[in-house]
Amino acid sequence: MTAKIIENYRISSYYYRLTLDCAEIAQKAAPGQFVMIRVNHEVEPLLRRPFSIHRQWTSSSHRSAQAEGIQILFRIVGKGTAHLASLSRGAKIDIIGPLGQGFRLKTAISHPLLIAGGIGAAPLLFLADRIEEAQALPLQPRLFLGGKTKEDILCREDFEKDGFSLHISTEDGSMGHKGLIMEPFSDYLKQAMLSGKNEITIFACGPLPLMYKVAEAARQYNLSCQVSLEQKMACGVGACLGCVIEWADADNPSRYRRVCKEGPVFEAGRRCEARRQEL
Repeated sequence: MTAKIIENYRISSYYYRLTLDCAEIAQKAAPGQFVMIRVNHEVEPLLRRPFSIHRQWTSSSHRSAQAEGIQILFRIVGKGTAHLASLSRGAKIDIIGPLGQGFRLKTAISHPLLIAGGIGAAPLLFLADRIEEAQALPLQPRLFLGGKTKEDILCREDFEKDGFSLHISTEDGSMGHKGLIMEPFSDYLKQAMLSGKNEITIFACGPLPLMYKVAEAARQYNLSCQVSLEQKMACGVGACLGCVIEWADADNPSRYRRVCKEGPVFEAGRRCEARRQEL
C-alpha cells in the first residue's frame, strides 16, 4: 500500500522518527511486528527495507482514539535510510505490513523487565505503551537501555511517561553506567532472584550478541523471556530464506527459523536453545 508521510522528525545527527498515515496497518499492528518499506522507486536500493513498528499514531489527543498511522524510528546507516531521512511531509512511500510475530503479552505480568541495545528501543516503546495500558502492575516495570554513546540512548522520556524505571549504560560513559548494559541487567536479575522476585518476564531487542546473553540469563534463572532479533531481510514474508537463523525450543525442535516469518520475536527463556553462529 501507499502511505503518506505526516512528519519526518530529526532526533539527532543520525536518528529520525517517521510518522506515516496508514490506518489499515496501524489498526492491525502488534508490538514487535515490522513493515517492509521501498525507500526509493527509481534508483538503488531496489529491495525493501525492514523497520520495526515504533508506535501507533493518532492525530487525536484522546488515548482511546483509533490508530491512524504508525511511527518508525530509524538510524541512517546507508543509501536507503539516508534517502528515507531526506523525505518531507506529504511524500508517499510504498509499504507492506504488519509482518512477523510480535511480543506475546500474557493476561497477567507481575514484573516486566525490558532490555534494549541502541535502536532496539524502537519496538519496545510500542510494547511499553501496551503494558502501561493493560494493567496496574504490582512491581514497577523496568527498562535497561544501552548504547555506545549518549546519542544512542533513545526515548527516555517516553518510557518514563509509561511508568518505567530506567537503567542506562553507555560504552563511553557519556550517560549513566559506563560499560555494557548486560552488567547492570545481570546484577539486577541476581538481586531480584535472591529477594524472591521470580515472577519476572523479560522482553528484549538489540544486536544478536546481546540477545544471546539475555537468553542465557533467562534460562539460568528459568524465567520467561522473549527476544526480538535484528537480521537482514530481503522479502519479509519468508520466501527468500535470507534471514534464517539456528534456533530451537520445546514446541518446535526444528533447528532453523526465518526471522521474518517465525520471528522476529522468539521465546528464549526456560527450555529454549539458541545456537550461536556467524551471521
